[in-house]
Formats: sequence, structure tokens, C-alpha cells
Amino acid sequence: MNRLFRLFLVLGSAVFGGLLVYALTGNLAWKWSESAATIWFVFCVFVSGYLAHRLLPPPDLSGLLTEEDIVVSFDDDEVSCVRPDGYAERVRWDDLERVEVITTNKGPWACDVYYVLHGTSSGCMIPQGATGDQKLVQRLLELPAFDENLFISAMGCTSNKTFNVWKRSP
Repeated sequence: MNRLFRLFLVLGSAVFGGLLVYALTGNLAWKWSESAATIWFVFCVFVSGYLAHRLLPPPDLSGLLTEEDIVVSFDDDEVSCVRPDGYAERVRWDDLERVEVITTNKGPWACDVYYVLHGTSSGCMIPQGATGDQKLVQRLLELPAFDENLFISAMGCTSNKTFNVWKRSP
């Protein structure tokens, strides 16, 4: 049914589009004005959209992973980031060496900001929008010598770039 319906939509759209072009070139006995052809085209688009909405099953979005599905938490000892499959990344505060903000050009259709916590023996990569990320950001801003201006620049960046916003003093 799904394949047949798609075929019907493609063929129907081609027929209606062909009629529209044929009419606009003046080859039909009943010549259409541009406004009548535009109205016909809009009508065909709405009918196709309505039929697709009514007859096609809704997409299954249950398998999609969103940032909110990832949970970040912290306490006085460590930060943890737990993925939906149970995989957890952890870094201890006393092991934390540096903090980066990585931005990408994938937004708004995909996550485009990541907070990366580097420890000497472990680390966490946390997407912006993860459950609990705002509380973590507030805690990161409390780190001594955290570069708030660079962090603000990172939040406005829409290209592929890495911002080193904090590094442990020697």
C-alpha cells in the first residue's frame, strides 16, 4: 500500500504538473491565465498533502535518540554522563585537567554544542540539551579562571570549532 500510494502520488503529481505546463504554454483549447494555473497548482499540492497525511502511516520516531535522553549529573566527587543504553562516562573533579566546548555546523537539525571534560584518566562528552546540563554549566562556571567570555563566544558559534574554556593551573 505504501509503495503503491507513493507511485500514485508521483504519477498524479506528474500528470497535474504536465497539465499545468501544457496550459501555461497555451496549448490547451481552454487557455488558463497565470492566476488560474497558480490556483490549480496550489490545489493539487494541498490535495496531495492531505491524501499523504490521511493515508500514510505516521513515521516511527521511537528509535530516535535526543539530547534529553542523555543524563548528566554530578556531586562533590565526580561528573557522570549516562547514555540511554546504560553506558556511562565519568570524570572526577580532582582529576579534571581541562574543559572544552566543541561546536559544529550541524544545528539546528542535530546537536551542535558539546561540553568535553578531560581528566588524566577519564572524561565525559556531554551534548548541550542533555538532561541536567544547565546545572553542570553553572558548576563549570564556578571553576577558578574559567574563561566566561570564551564560553559566551562558543555559545554563539555556528561553525566547527573547539574552545578551550578552562585548564587546571600547574
